Amino acid sequence: MVILRTRDEIPYLSSPSLEQLDGLCHGFSTRVGGVSQEPYASLNLSYRVGDEAGSVEENRRRFFGLFSVEPRHVVAVRQVHSARVGVIQSAHLRDRAWEHWEADALVTDVPRLALSMLTADCATIVLADSRRQAIAVVHAGRQGMARGVISRAVGAMKVQFGSSPEDLVVAAGPHIRRCCYVLPEDLVEPFRPLDVPSGLVLSERGAGKWALDLSEAVRRQLEGLGVPSHGLDISHHCTSCSGHLFYSYRAEGSRTGRLLGFAMLT
Repeated sequence: MVILRTRDEIPYLSSPSLEQLDGLCHGFSTRVGGVSQEPYASLNLSYRVGDEAGSVEENRRRFFGLFSVEPRHVVAVRQVHSARVGVIQSAHLRDRAWEHWEADALVTDVPRLALSMLTADCATIVLADSRRQAIAVVHAGRQGMARGVISRAVGAMKVQFGSSPEDLVVAAGPHIRRCCYVLPEDLVEPFRPLDVPSGLVLSERGAGKWALDLSEAVRRQLEGLGVPSHGLDISHHCTSCSGHLFYSYRAEGSRTGRLLGFAMLT
């Protein structure tokens, strides 16, 4: 389970399993502890939602300061709900090529680079190889998961770094839960193969509506790829239910802030 912690009066979430790995730094933000004003109050970490750039800069300084990470070392791409994976190599450091990429997963073996993803209901998933120096960070929502973004990220780690699924330690940050994620039948069809033996991923709500359990879908996709369940931490927090602690696109609409999850090899 991902745990809520506080440092310098700023709450954040952390995975006990990832904390046990040497040479890895990671964290998932909340909406608390920043300087942004409504409707972005208060720790919005995205420059692309209409918030004042100066506020976002200060928020990032505060959040990444909890982990002694320089904001200029944070890698961010344009997220498009795809299955595209960006491989960060040392050659990309000089020209910051990643700033122009459209992707929803990043992998690297380069130290001192914080791979990041922004969310406001989707999950940020951190994958770390317990044997080799390699990490991935994935933006996992309904669309990206249906397109295979998790399997693509695991596959990229295997191809690029020789990572084996059984060596991966994984954490999923806060995201919308089954209680609040009700969708029409056509949008949940890609998840039916995961809903075996019965009802843990999808549950009928009547009138052609189904509740999707992203947590269980993430778990089953990872276990299906060979990732051991004992190395998997998933946040139990619902972003839609807990508006005092998280941003939620579904609950608040487009004019809200963004959470951030990251991982860095130290």
